[in-house]
Amino acid sequence: MTITAAGFGMLTLLEPNSGFWLPALAMAVMGGGFGLAMPATIGALMGAVPGEYAGVGSALNDTIQQAGAALGVAVLGAVLSSTCSDAMPAGAPETGRQSISDALVISAATGDGGLAEAARAAFTSGMSTTFVVAACSVLAAALSLVLLRERGLDAPDAEPDEAVEALAAESAR
Repeated sequence: MTITAAGFGMLTLLEPNSGFWLPALAMAVMGGGFGLAMPATIGALMGAVPGEYAGVGSALNDTIQQAGAALGVAVLGAVLSSTCSDAMPAGAPETGRQSISDALVISAATGDGGLAEAARAAFTSGMSTTFVVAACSVLAAALSLVLLRERGLDAPDAEPDEAVEALAAESAR
């Protein structure tokens, strides 16, 4: 997960005129991090569930992934939207402050190159802030994994039904 956070950190270095190689390298690093983390995470989850409850474990894994992806997109989208609009100059048209594509259309229609440059800079600044938040989120998730591993499950020798109940009680906290 630290490798994934490093990929997000690399993306914070993007500038409006950055080429293709920095995002490609950053995405390869993030892909490597996800590729290392996901099998281990799924293995840990499925290893904690008794064999007769493998379907429940798989469904729980899918639910966690879907909810996490939706929540991540919503939170990171809100961060991007607010930081982009805040970074636009005060004199920019209101529709241009709310959408980079609108700002670029207005700039092309009016011939205002300064507005296009400001929109690109605001978008880049907003994306950098969003990537910092994403990297911090990944590092916080990694920290939670370390803390949960140290805590462990209180009932390691319990019968399968008791182990599932203990796992459900633990996740409800």
